Amino acid sequence: MIKGWLSLSLEELRHHMTTLGQPPHRANQIWSWVWTKFITDIQKMTDLPQKWRDELSGELVLLPLTLIDSIQENESVKLLFETLDGHHIETVILKQDEATEETEDPRKRLTLCISSQAGCPLGCVFCATGKLGFSRNLEVDEILAQVILAERFIQEHPGLFGLTLTTPRKISNIVYMGMGEPFLNWDAVKKSISILTHPKGYNLGYRHITISTAGIIEGIRHFTEWNQPVRLAVSLHSPFRMGRERLIPISRSNSLDELIEVLREYQDATGRRITFEYILIAGVNDRLEDVEGLRKLLLPFKYVLNIIPYNPVPGIELETPSRGRVQTFFRFLREAGIHATLRKSRGKTIAAGCGQLGLLWENREVSL
Repeated sequence: MIKGWLSLSLEELRHHMTTLGQPPHRANQIWSWVWTKFITDIQKMTDLPQKWRDELSGELVLLPLTLIDSIQENESVKLLFETLDGHHIETVILKQDEATEETEDPRKRLTLCISSQAGCPLGCVFCATGKLGFSRNLEVDEILAQVILAERFIQEHPGLFGLTLTTPRKISNIVYMGMGEPFLNWDAVKKSISILTHPKGYNLGYRHITISTAGIIEGIRHFTEWNQPVRLAVSLHSPFRMGRERLIPISRSNSLDELIEVLREYQDATGRRITFEYILIAGVNDRLEDVEGLRKLLLPFKYVLNIIPYNPVPGIELETPSRGRVQTFFRFLREAGIHATLRKSRGKTIAAGCGQLGLLWENREVSL
């Protein structure tokens, strides 16, 4: 059985064709079927010789994931995938009818939130994925298969998304904000981005991709050196060292001071704005002193601060702040001159919100 073809760049696929005794342009044909039509069944690639298709049928594995469940609400659809070795990962399709700080364009309709690891090793105290523990890094083809299968799901269920677009690609933005820490699987994430942005394939613009990190210092350094216009989002959640270490244990070895330093180096080198994510938790990080700490911490940066009210997770004893408390905190931020946006909580009722991924597999009896 031949695996891993989906992880090959177009140039690598051309070379691979020659090793199989095929002309290099076969790679262009396969690439087009996969990345512009989302066809992965070799028998449906009708411009390939029938004899060669017959030889490869049953041997060529282009999709290393199987869609085994889905659940939806008005603004989100969560997909549950199984890998060939039995691990489970989740991907979320988010409907967007208005501009956000990430997209900056109200015409952008769908954002795909994809996973980079099966489980997560970081153990953030507010996060369901951290409760699952860590299984392994995802391979390049497993990251990319989430995109192909999500596009296929959208094509098969257009009524869920109210789409009127006629272009084959329906996803406008991809965020590496699903299960796992992207910078702990950086080589695979980086290659997946190079394939997704290839002009002869999926052709997604770099600026329509966001990587979200819990603050892995070495990963941010590599990201800075890579110097592509992919957006960077950083999980902050507290402006204070001890508060952040309680919420994000990995920050004990990737300290807040080091994080601020490496982010300043990133911004000095690239000039790009940083998105800081701040999950607002009742009685934990919603105080006036947190606002003042944020003001001082963010002063050197060109940034936007996304305020996300905590999404409840069974078994985690944290509370969502009241609507009034959220509005008060947001008003304090504005009065302090902090550029903040209050993010609408999407997917909370189907456990597709920030920090909730992993709950679909644990609670499959509630899925559709």
